[in-house]
Amino acid sequence: MPFWFIPAITQSMAWSLQAPFLASCPSENPVVDWQIFPQLNATTIINSNGSTPEPAISTIGPSLSQPGQSLNLTWDNSGLSAGPNSTYNASSMAGEPKFAAWISQLNVTYTPLTNFSGNSALTIQPSGNVFQDILGNDTTPLINGTIFLLLTDDKPYVTPYNLSQLESHIVAGPVLYTVG
Repeated sequence: MPFWFIPAITQSMAWSLQAPFLASCPSENPVVDWQIFPQLNATTIINSNGSTPEPAISTIGPSLSQPGQSLNLTWDNSGLSAGPNSTYNASSMAGEPKFAAWISQLNVTYTPLTNFSGNSALTIQPSGNVFQDILGNDTTPLINGTIFLLLTDDKPYVTPYNLSQLESHIVAGPVLYTVG
């Protein structure tokens, strides 16, 4: 198993992930008032000229992305209807997006956003390792497997134990992203 630790995400992040897939809820169900963040889309740029982005989410199959690879991110504005019966509005109190936040294992890694065009920007998939063995060999990639990816206006230091402190900085997301 290539993971040492699988992080959880906050309720608002989880609700943001599932809201687009909920068409309706029975009227007798109580309303759960979680924040829904604007949607984020991520596509890897596969070819050398960057003209044909491919989906970055995979099931079983070959690796879709590698460290150092460009990633195109697009996101929705605040205020769009979301959730069951379109009763919620996606919202963010954060400022302008500046970073991609990669939530994986025991850390959140930030990469800067570049090449802005409206609600689109590029970032580079980070590289590095979490641990080395006693001989100095790299043992676990910094980000690996299916991770959570968000856009933020700042890069606060957070851990799996205080991830809710990231919420006031989320511009859009999360999206599930497959790395490996």
